[in-house]
Amino acid sequence: MGKFVLKVALSTVAAIFAVLLLVYGFFALFLPAPLASFYENLGNYSGAVRLMKRAYDKSESEEDLKRLAELLCFKEENAELSAEYVTKYCDGESFKKYCKEEKDGQAYYDLMTASSVKSFYIVGKPDDALKKASEYLAYYSSSYPSGSSLRALMFAAADKKDKQTLAKILEKLNSFDLSSFTETEKATIEDDKQNIQIIIG
Repeated sequence: MGKFVLKVALSTVAAIFAVLLLVYGFFALFLPAPLASFYENLGNYSGAVRLMKRAYDKSESEEDLKRLAELLCFKEENAELSAEYVTKYCDGESFKKYCKEEKDGQAYYDLMTASSVKSFYIVGKPDDALKKASEYLAYYSSSYPSGSSLRALMFAAADKKDKQTLAKILEKLNSFDLSSFTETEKATIEDDKQNIQIIIG
């Protein structure tokens, strides 16, 4: 009798487990975005990124791209994926529109574009990183925000004592027409130029 009960119990557990696997497989295949939210709430950010990537690759919707980019920027660092998906999000018109309309839009813009630029640098594409940083800086017209992606690239290059990249950033800074900048921005630019000069000699 005891063996029979145990056998029934094990069969029931196996059946429940099989159903759970089927449910998981269904969500992973057909509804990856909701499952990604579940993973994110559990703190499994790498799993959430994997599922949101699947969701975006399937839907190609702006909302899925936004969620994927934000996961990569704020929760799970993955330079290779960020160079592709965060950059794609930052290059879209909906991103720029969102940044202009939201209260904390500038801070959001700086964080997302810095993630894009640093990811290019980390994967060994410093020239692409500098090109993107220059493009992103144009968003501000004539200003030099302290949190700009160009400064993020400068700090990343300084950490690695990357004289070649720093020299190119210095060249970019020297090309600025300072007449349109505030005194605070001018001082920041001069400080950055001096700090770069100290490293490259």
